Amino acid sequence: MKKLALLVLLAIPSAGYALIPNPIYLLEQGPEVYCKHEMFKGKPYEDCVSEAKARAQEAKQLEEKKKQEEYLNSPEYKQKLLEEKQKELEAKQAELEKKQKELEMKAEAIEVKAKFTPEVELAKSSLGSKASIIESLVPVIKSKDSETQQKVSLILETFKASSDEYTRSVGFYLSYLLG
Repeated sequence: MKKLALLVLLAIPSAGYALIPNPIYLLEQGPEVYCKHEMFKGKPYEDCVSEAKARAQEAKQLEEKKKQEEYLNSPEYKQKLLEEKQKELEAKQAELEKKQKELEMKAEAIEVKAKFTPEVELAKSSLGSKASIIESLVPVIKSKDSETQQKVSLILETFKASSDEYTRSVGFYLSYLLG
């Protein structure tokens, strides 16, 4: 008797579960199947279909949101973000280095202007706007090897001894800038 009562109690919940439909399963079958099921017989068919479509859309949105959250938490996405930030930092670093070099060159130019001798000041004023062209030669000449720099120095000494005022001014000013 006890065994029979136990079997009946165990069988009833499982039998009851089989009688109650799973709405998610019905939705997966499509709105027509969902609405034709007995538990929705009291509703108008159109209302049921629109409700089923709304629920299906809501389920899709939840699924997409879940996938997006999984992707945002994935190591691949985090690695991608790190790489992008690294590239940004490298670009900013390069820009800062460029600005640093520009500032150093400006500081050098200011320092050079502060130390002008009267002879160099006269040479610069006689060169006028061409002085900036001569100033742009300084980094190029300094980047060459020492032998080439010595040759340039000898040429500049010749320029200083010239009878032409423009040539002499170029010699004095460029010698001063390279010195």
